[in-house]
Amino acid sequence: MSTARAAVVALSNSEQQRETLVIMLDEVFDVAAADTPRARPRSPAPAAVVVAPRPWDEDLARQARRRWPAAGLVLVDPPAAPAPAEERLACASWDDPYSLPVAVARVASRPHPAPPSDRELAHAVRRADLALRPALDQAQTLAALARAARRPISVEIACRLLAEHLIDLDDRLAWSDWFALDADGSDRVADLAGALRAALEARQGRLRARDLEVAWERESPAYVPCGAGAAAVLAAALRAAILELPPGTLRVEAGPATLALRHPGLGEAFAWDVAGCLARRAGLRLRSEPGVWTMESESEDDADHA
Repeated sequence: MSTARAAVVALSNSEQQRETLVIMLDEVFDVAAADTPRARPRSPAPAAVVVAPRPWDEDLARQARRRWPAAGLVLVDPPAAPAPAEERLACASWDDPYSLPVAVARVASRPHPAPPSDRELAHAVRRADLALRPALDQAQTLAALARAARRPISVEIACRLLAEHLIDLDDRLAWSDWFALDADGSDRVADLAGALRAALEARQGRLRARDLEVAWERESPAYVPCGAGAAAVLAAALRAAILELPPGTLRVEAGPATLALRHPGLGEAFAWDVAGCLARRAGLRLRSEPGVWTMESESEDDADHA
């Protein structure tokens, strides 16, 4: 397969139509079929996305635009023609087989929007940091107050305020998806167990100061459906939660697509809510039992990767 061919995603809820799209486009383009925009991202990112649901689903087209904002969009037999002024968008028809590759070539070859300058990126990161820090600092303060307060009313007030801050923090963390893309374009499957070990080793002094011990009972690579950048962010959130645990031993068991953590005080750390938010966005399923917190890959393909 020639690497010079433009990458294209063929998106449809019909398996037959996905196969047809691949057959029609594969001679010219590097095509991958998907039934939903939530499918594992392409590497490299697609130059064009073909949307051909049956029956027509306008919401699927909107999801494709949000999921791949830099890609050209081709709509196959939409009920109404889109606005002609919209950039990098074209229509095709099943009745005219030649219209599809022509439309894909047209939107894939148009220039992408110019990337922001380094100065603009630096300002954006600074604004994001200033917006996030107050919610995080206040949530940590309120969590400490809720644990330290003895009066029931004080605890109730602190917990309500903490819940409001965590909702705000959860909304802001949604933007972490923008930072999860791997710069080297590698497959978006990462070893979470390795990322967590590296994160904990970077804070060995803090662990010892809090009389915390980490026992790795099993340490197979725990492959998860996200890039190394997202796995590192999730591992850092897990480390922050671990550092809030009371003294004792944290037992870690890592398997092909599972990471299990065991400690009597797991439910007491507010940072587990943040780690859980990131884990769900990384495509992991969470199970919480007394003293046990388990993350599992939602895709069997990721376990097969091991």
